[in-house]
Amino acid sequence: MRVRIGVSHAPGLILFILGAAALITATITASNIMAFIGLGLTFWGAILLYIQTSDQIPTSILDASISPYPDTLDQMVQALDLQGDPVVLPPKYFENPEDTAIFIPKQKNGPRPTPEQTQQNKNQYLTSNPPGILLTPPGAELNKLFEKTLETSFTTVNMEYLQQHLQKLLIEDLEIATDFEMQTQNTNASENKTSMTSAPDAANNIILMRIVTNAYQNTFKQAAQHPNTAVLSCPLTSAIAIAIAKATGKPVSMETRLTSKDGTEITVQYHLEQEPTQP
Repeated sequence: MRVRIGVSHAPGLILFILGAAALITATITASNIMAFIGLGLTFWGAILLYIQTSDQIPTSILDASISPYPDTLDQMVQALDLQGDPVVLPPKYFENPEDTAIFIPKQKNGPRPTPEQTQQNKNQYLTSNPPGILLTPPGAELNKLFEKTLETSFTTVNMEYLQQHLQKLLIEDLEIATDFEMQTQNTNASENKTSMTSAPDAANNIILMRIVTNAYQNTFKQAAQHPNTAVLSCPLTSAIAIAIAKATGKPVSMETRLTSKDGTEITVQYHLEQEPTQP
């Protein structure tokens, strides 16, 4: 495992350097006081450098624990003969504003539920009106960790906030990723043109996300083999879909665009779906 010097290690590193400088000074000046100060600083610096505030789990164990998930979900979808594309429903579909769920229609291009229908079927996973299934997204808890770390609820922010904060959150704060990009495509159907913007907002209906990480290599590879259930497969891409659904208040579908051969990089296209009308 590589040793990484992050923000949490900065105080220990500073104390260690100051202690080493004090010891060098004590040697040159023959000062006992500086020697004791140097020993104290280096001791506490070393302690802070090696004591972690939380347990660290090797990414290989994490990935191995999650990797069977895509195959299991794909088998479940096939067994229930679910033909529709999964979509993440935003919190307004539920009584608790912090809740979210994935809905998979029974039929291809089948209708999605309205907020009123979802609230009526809150204790039912297999629904008949409209026919389909409601599932808890695999990234639900990871999304809560995102919000806890940022000390905010994604229901109170917009897409511009996500773009500005997710990169630092994933790379520096949680150290999940080594690279992250998010851009929005504004598709003009009447002119058949697509433009890219660097500041996403709810008016744009396509969001492109690229992430590089070692934590979900096998999961990314398997998600590429099961594009219809990719939104169900990976906690990381699912958690980001939930964040988008919360920030925009719109249902979000997901399509895996590209996965690198080694599974460390994935590009995902999120779609902001139109609201269904009350029948």
